[in-house]
Amino acid sequence: MPSFLFYPYFRIFLIYGSAALSLVLMMLMLNIITIPEIITILKLNPKSSEAQVITQVLGRMQEVTNNIMEIIAKLFSKLLNSFGMGDIDISKIKIQPGSNAIPVNPAESVGAGGDLPTNPSAL
Repeated sequence: MPSFLFYPYFRIFLIYGSAALSLVLMMLMLNIITIPEIITILKLNPKSSEAQVITQVLGRMQEVTNNIMEIIAKLFSKLLNSFGMGDIDISKIKIQPGSNAIPVNPAESVGAGGDLPTNPSAL
């Protein structure tokens, strides 16, 4: 009889479990899913000690990932500047956690700053 670790059902559970965990962590680090949504998916009480530990651990992981992404953005910006492509500040791109929308600042949009006539009769 094979040992427990080589039992076929255990191997299938281990593969699917690790795949699901890695997908959830990647979605969390990319701000596709939030920590309260993970607690809801796991059907935990938000005030329980398990939920508090998960919130603290995953929150810290998000902070570390955010710091790493800022470092990569600064390095990428320096790389672009070294090729003479102008000043590009990638660190000013901010995306709210849990949203897929890109915030638009109309004052900095293309065409802003008096490019269009303000008098409708001038058209």
